[in-house]
Amino acid sequence: MIKRIKQIILENKVNQRKILYQQQQLWASQELQGLLNFSFFIPKTNWSMSPLAIVHCLNIITLHKPKNVMEFGSGATTLYIAQLLKNINYKGRFFSVESNSNWKKEIEQQLINYDLIDYVTLIEAPLIKVNKEIGYKNQTYWYNTKKINTYLEKIDEVGFVIVDGPSKKSSTYSRYSALPFLKKKISKDSIFLLDDSSRPDEKEIIKEWKTLSGFEKFDFHRYTILSRKFEFSSAPYKLK
Repeated sequence: MIKRIKQIILENKVNQRKILYQQQQLWASQELQGLLNFSFFIPKTNWSMSPLAIVHCLNIITLHKPKNVMEFGSGATTLYIAQLLKNINYKGRFFSVESNSNWKKEIEQQLINYDLIDYVTLIEAPLIKVNKEIGYKNQTYWYNTKKINTYLEKIDEVGFVIVDGPSKKSSTYSRYSALPFLKKKISKDSIFLLDDSSRPDEKEIIKEWKTLSGFEKFDFHRYTILSRKFEFSSAPYKLK
């Protein structure tokens, strides 16, 4: 009987945490709705970052004002960030790297619909065999770095990096290369956000990135931040 009561209490706590998380995602969705006029439909799929993670990205840009932003994997995040940059008259550059030509065209059309195309530089970089210098273990593919370098030559630093691609299906450790590739372009104030960090590959990637960068690790639900410890936290508002 006592064992059953303990089990019920534990199940209730788990359910309460799930409900609270769902409420936080709903709150984040409402915050995002206030940013864009939904005259057009913004595609959100199972590949999309969660509303809370997107809000966290926007918080980082607003509070820490990073010198240039780079995103690996275009999507809904691209549109929200572009709108924020337009609103705050951001002086840096925002690069969004996408490997899929059709999806890049879809995002490009959405940016045109919202009059945001001038606030993002979309880079089409197909997946090719990864250079061993920026690869990890049996990783096979990553973005075409020559395509990306054409744009990076014009800037000296990337202050905020969002890694939501490539897809896990493309290769094991498919997202590892982002940090070693950008190592010469980051500073002590740079911030990395890795989505889907609860997966085994991404957990190992975070561990390696932490060693490579010397940054601290901050885990959230489904994503992880790597950065130094800032005076002000950029974490989204937490419902209680």
